[in-house]
Amino acid sequence: MELFQPSLALNQEPDREYTLHSVTLAPNSCFMAGRAEFGVPPNYRLIREAVGVLLHIRYTNLPICLHVITPVKHQFCNVKLGGDSGKTSVIAFAMMGGRVIGNSIVSIDDADKISISAEKLTGCQVDSSQWSAWVDFQPPRPKSLHVQGVVSAPTPGYKAVIAVASPQGINPRELILDLSLKPLQGLWPRIITPIPAIYEDVKYDGIHDTVLIRFPDGDLIQLEIQEIH
Repeated sequence: MELFQPSLALNQEPDREYTLHSVTLAPNSCFMAGRAEFGVPPNYRLIREAVGVLLHIRYTNLPICLHVITPVKHQFCNVKLGGDSGKTSVIAFAMMGGRVIGNSIVSIDDADKISISAEKLTGCQVDSSQWSAWVDFQPPRPKSLHVQGVVSAPTPGYKAVIAVASPQGINPRELILDLSLKPLQGLWPRIITPIPAIYEDVKYDGIHDTVLIRFPDGDLIQLEIQEIH
């Protein structure tokens, strides 16, 4: 694989739509996945049978970057191909700062048509809002850390879980948390559903100033920790 040229694969979902899987090689560990979205870069035109997907890649200004080839992974769900859609292929563009740095194409003729389980769907794009983080110093309890937000799940049959990432980063003043969506048992309607995402440490003894939440689609959100006295 060449640097910044996405390697693509398609899997068929239970509802017969497709999930696009992409791995893009970057030259060091400071490159990471941003969001994936439908779209076509300016001045590009697609053939009628193709769907365009933008794979955003970000460069993070970390104090230390490991100079090793680093895979940047994206997953993008609910791509309509075949049947009445008239679309048979996906052209993915690796993007940085609005600039195309690589592109690749995959068609449903190349797809691995094994259905994806609900667990694997949790790697898809996750929208969220209403995030906050605070430390409660009010007596009589020990101080406690609280992080909460709302995420959009593809069905009501998911639970949002936030856990402390391991290993943590090189900044001891920042707490890194991983967000994941865990499927619940049963059959659920495919309705986008807001669900609460809550993390609590009721015996918090840290010295953090910020919280960095890592999403399953590679996105990040940083929160300043407020204090309640």
